[in-house]
Amino acid sequence: MANLETLQKLLELRCDPNPPLQGLGITPLLSAVALSRGNPKSVEIVRSLLEARANPNVASRHWVNASSFENAEMLVVTFFMYL
Repeated sequence: MANLETLQKLLELRCDPNPPLQGLGITPLLSAVALSRGNPKSVEIVRSLLEARANPNVASRHWVNASSFENAEMLVVTFFMYL
């Protein structure tokens, strides 16, 4: 998920931020965290997903969750802002 505007439109249309794992077997939140490096809107993307109730504890098909990445600090800080 690299485009904030597209994500916000999808969420506005009530797309599920926790879809069944298909294809590569990763969630939108996991994708946002994995692809966050170099994306100036990555914090806003993660924030939007968490506000839409994306589950940060869902593991991918390869048993990796969003907090498994080295840049997960951004996810954790953003997540705790919404507890």
